Amino acid sequence: MGGILAVLLGVSATGIAVNAGWLGGRWDASHAATDLAAKLQKIDGVTSATAKYDPLGLPNPTMIADVVFAPAASPAAWSAATAAVRSAASTHALAGTTSTAVLHEARSKASVTVEPLVVTPASVEAEIAAWRELRHAVGDRVSLHLGYPADLGMPSGPIVREYTVATVSDARMVAANWPDSLPALDPAIASSWSGPGLQMAGMPSKPMMTAVYAVGAVLPLGSGAPGLPLGSGVPGDKHTGTLAVILPSYDGFKLTMVSLRDGNPARAEPSAKMVRAAEAAFAAGANEVEWETADGISTLVSGECRSYTAGTQTVQTTFHARKGDIAFAADLVDLGFVQPPEVRAGRCW
Repeated sequence: MGGILAVLLGVSATGIAVNAGWLGGRWDASHAATDLAAKLQKIDGVTSATAKYDPLGLPNPTMIADVVFAPAASPAAWSAATAAVRSAASTHALAGTTSTAVLHEARSKASVTVEPLVVTPASVEAEIAAWRELRHAVGDRVSLHLGYPADLGMPSGPIVREYTVATVSDARMVAANWPDSLPALDPAIASSWSGPGLQMAGMPSKPMMTAVYAVGAVLPLGSGAPGLPLGSGVPGDKHTGTLAVILPSYDGFKLTMVSLRDGNPARAEPSAKMVRAAEAAFAAGANEVEWETADGISTLVSGECRSYTAGTQTVQTTFHARKGDIAFAADLVDLGFVQPPEVRAGRCW
């Protein structure tokens, strides 16, 4: 009778069975998401947790979990939530489903965000403990993202830990309180640091932070993509004036000063503030001070030219003095710059 009814309705009994299986699978997936949310909410330190299943997601159904932790939640709580999310995503009920999840702790200034499906529970616990140790030293000013690179805007690439500082005042306070030794970090996860006055892959050293604090006392700290400190870091910024940023340079660091007009390199004259910034950078251990304007880049170098590794080869740089470098040094001296004996006008390449 059921087969006759199916024919009369214009569908096959096989189709009904297939659809019933599909609906049953969607019910199982929805139930699995609900169970996950309930488990996450029971973890000590979790303030809220949701896991939403969408059978109409493209190209596959989706399950999105969102977990918020209290500021006092232990690193072990983060590890437990990571394990719960990974376990649920690997079940038969969620097979064929694109599962994503974010664990985060929202704070007044800083935040921490973790992508638990790409980082192991043990790594999450260690990273949260290290972030808390750093926060204890510098205050609630450094945010952490652990997962795929945020700037890619898609779930791809290497797994990274990205530390960011939002404001100039926070950047200087972080620099002022930077510890002599950093928390232990897993070398298998790449680090990056981004904030006003400092852009780099890896973690800053104490001398770099000393330079950020001292230079920031005399010049505005600039931000932007690593290696491109041409603005305040605000989209559409049209800054006019000279900004400063600390960047890696060979096995050390350098001070880059950029003179801008409406956000673009401009013609400018050296200033007494630039003299003080250069002196502060060299005193902190910078191996270069450079000034970028519409006319090009002028450079002072400290010490001997260094070597670097390119693939399997070691390349030794050599010193080159250019007219612009010599003129830059002379202008700084006229403004009161006391040029250390190890500092020369020119650049190594």
